[in-house]
Amino acid sequence: MRAYIVQGILLLLLVASLFVIGAGCEQQQPKEEEKQPELPRLQATVTIKNFTFNPQELRVNAGTKVTWINEGTHIHRITNNQLDDTLMGGLFDISIKPGEQVSYVFNKPGTYPYHCHLHPNMKGTVIVE
Repeated sequence: MRAYIVQGILLLLLVASLFVIGAGCEQQQPKEEEKQPELPRLQATVTIKNFTFNPQELRVNAGTKVTWINEGTHIHRITNNQLDDTLMGGLFDISIKPGEQVSYVFNKPGTYPYHCHLHPNMKGTVIVE
């Protein structure tokens, strides 16, 4: 009988030891305020087809890279309407051949109207918030 009592005490000590060891090894989860927020995807696309920019008006956040994809059969020259000395009289002035794509990163909030220099009836606007 004494052997059963000793075995019971040893079993109790073993279980208690495992409980203490398990509590010390608990993996801590980061607190809500420590988690890194997901960054918004800062990319947008404008397609060019049938002498039209689609969408014609695009709203994006500052820092967004806008990519124009020429799905048409003619070369186009995307030119910003605002006068600025940074590039050829406008904020951007980019030629794009059929099947190609070009990009521009809009870092400052504002409204950026643009057109195709070769086909002035083609117009679009990027609104940066």
